[in-house]
Amino acid sequence: MPISLSPLLRHVLYPSAWTEWARAMAPGLALDATGPEYDHYSVMLEAVQAELGVAIVPRLLVRKALASGELEAPFNEVVLGSSGYYLVLRDTAAPAQAVRAAGDWLMARAEEMAREWLPAAPAPAAGSGNVQ
Repeated sequence: MPISLSPLLRHVLYPSAWTEWARAMAPGLALDATGPEYDHYSVMLEAVQAELGVAIVPRLLVRKALASGELEAPFNEVVLGSSGYYLVLRDTAAPAQAVRAAGDWLMARAEEMAREWLPAAPAPAAGSGNVQ
């Protein structure tokens, strides 16, 4: 079935994914983003494998399936979405060295993945993601 006729599978925690994708990749394209909703990416990926539709998922979750050919990224594009992850600390005390080290490690891994998946993306500003 052509992608254009495939149901657009959605994640309940990221309902704007298809709208954001269309805005970035195909401005003006009218999408019927009313396909089935899933609350776990793993179940949504099983639906994709069963050819029940197409989905937008974090690349980290499909890296191995893409590399093996089990799944394919029809456009092989990465779109930066509006959601993110944040390390939040209490403001009342300076973070312990272990928390700072964990935050620095997380940021280094995120920057490494960004360089791999978003080679044209600008590098984050110096110190913008470090735990302060």
